[in-house]
Amino acid sequence: MFLGCRDSRLFKIEPDTNTATLVTTVGVSPAGLAFGAGSVWWLNFSEAGGVSKIGPANGTIKDMASPNATFVVPTGHGVWFIDGNGNAFSIDPTGGNGAATHALKKARVASGAISDGGSVLINDGDLVAFDSDTGAVTRRTHVSGTQSFREVGGIAVLGQNIWLVDPKGERIVAVPR
Repeated sequence: MFLGCRDSRLFKIEPDTNTATLVTTVGVSPAGLAFGAGSVWWLNFSEAGGVSKIGPANGTIKDMASPNATFVVPTGHGVWFIDGNGNAFSIDPTGGNGAATHALKKARVASGAISDGGSVLINDGDLVAFDSDTGAVTRRTHVSGTQSFREVGGIAVLGQNIWLVDPKGERIVAVPR
């Protein structure tokens, strides 16, 4: 498990020893953080945006240009970034030129995002799923309808359900996978 601090330090939590070890200092506070594709992905909280790809073993940092994003979702086919307006773009995790794909509208807004197998799931008041390889939207399940990008929400996958926070109805909703 990795935790990013407001003062730009990245820690690795070792569950076996219950200790926290400093991995590196990034230099920019995190707006979002995820682990996948062999790296820690740190969304830079600044006007310039961007993402830092961090080697978890040695703390090496590779800064990559990208549009501003709210969520980072590593998958088996790439790393997807979703902004608060429901736009998604991806970066090739193996390096390449480090350039982000053109942002494509996937949802009305985004108040949470996560991966589930070969899909990226977004909570926009409804459940929106798109294929992590092709980017094609594969599912839209009605939950409560349009939300504001300022709403606090979330999404999680556990067991046979996808769990969404519905701030409009002030409830947690389980949607079958």
